[in-house]
Amino acid sequence: MTIAPQDQTTYAEAAESYGWKIAEYKPQPLPEHQGNGCIEALELSLDPLEVKCVLEYLPKVHEDASTMKDNVRLQILMGLTNFMLPLTCHLQASVAVDAMMRQGYVGRTARSPQHIRIFHRVAQYARDEAFRQRHDSICAQSSAALIGVSGMGKTSTLRRFLARQSQVIYHPANDVAQVTWLHVKMVSEVPGVKGLCERIIKAIDDLFPFKKYYRTYVGSGRASASALIHHAGFLMNAHLVGLLIVDELQNLRTKSGDNPVMSELASLCDLTEVPILFVTTPKAKRILTEAARQMRRSLNMGFGNWNRLPAFDTCFDSEGQRRTLNGEWVEIARELWKHCVLRKKRKLDDSMLSVLYECSQGIIDLTIKLFIVSEWTAILSGEEELSESLVRDVYQTYMTVLHPLIEAYKRNDTAALLKL
Repeated sequence: MTIAPQDQTTYAEAAESYGWKIAEYKPQPLPEHQGNGCIEALELSLDPLEVKCVLEYLPKVHEDASTMKDNVRLQILMGLTNFMLPLTCHLQASVAVDAMMRQGYVGRTARSPQHIRIFHRVAQYARDEAFRQRHDSICAQSSAALIGVSGMGKTSTLRRFLARQSQVIYHPANDVAQVTWLHVKMVSEVPGVKGLCERIIKAIDDLFPFKKYYRTYVGSGRASASALIHHAGFLMNAHLVGLLIVDELQNLRTKSGDNPVMSELASLCDLTEVPILFVTTPKAKRILTEAARQMRRSLNMGFGNWNRLPAFDTCFDSEGQRRTLNGEWVEIARELWKHCVLRKKRKLDDSMLSVLYECSQGIIDLTIKLFIVSEWTAILSGEEELSESLVRDVYQTYMTVLHPLIEAYKRNDTAALLKL
């Protein structure tokens, strides 16, 4: 099986032109990882404290911000949009993703017998679809789901953590360009198996534009779903993809019963032995539950709790008395408060914490945006001080589109949340 003739650019030339990382093989502590070039070329795994340093982004605190001009202070506030204080779930997900990628490469490396067998398996699928399986026989090689409410940093955490791994690593000895991870999104505008495979091929094409994969395999628009699965599987194996992330799974259009997209995704995983991570909101739980008959997998596998944060954590002391403690959400609020740029500064007391939580319901992204817009409003209005009434006014005026979501959280109305 060969890829259609393309641009004559070699991988060695592309590595120099595109700045790909040249493989450097590092000693591995686990016997099953030793001698595997795809694993040895990865950045070394990190412990949770090191992961925290990778993820954390706390903009500089400008102690003299209150003396600056309005336009400068507004720019400082905009810098908070990338604010990230890593929480327990962020660290857990990062460690799990790293382990998942490495485990997916076990027994699968460039020019190995297994690498060649996968090519034959994909070719067999293309010829007679003999490898396509029924829902009761499919067992995906390695897959998991990261399920959490929107605004808790699922996608940004994955992107920040995976950014430490060079996405393309060139192995001169084998003349192979390894793709460590791919990230594609399900979009409601282009649903179904064909749409997903097109996005996989496009993601690979973006990394290797001189190969013109997308124009060759998708450009005509006439390829069937089976053909696109074959092409996507072939390219994923050719470039030794380490992890496929399918984001926004809740956008998948489906009816109750067997889901052909999930079934084909399972087949694609089995064909290529590439681990797959679904990233989605609780809205897609029904899809994943139905797919459990198709894909025997862990729905979480150590990815942590991605529900909204409580206003305060509670625990019981040695005498069995319930105690209220400041939890992770309070830590975020306090860290944000250090970036106050107003001319009149006030202490972050329990009253303000209560209002901030009331209007954000423990969702990290909304907490950050509420703080930014409230300070912005205080500057432009000349009020120059955050007050409970100003925060509530900002919520009522600028966050109206989010009111149904916030009110549903206040009521703990699960049915309403799944409709939003």
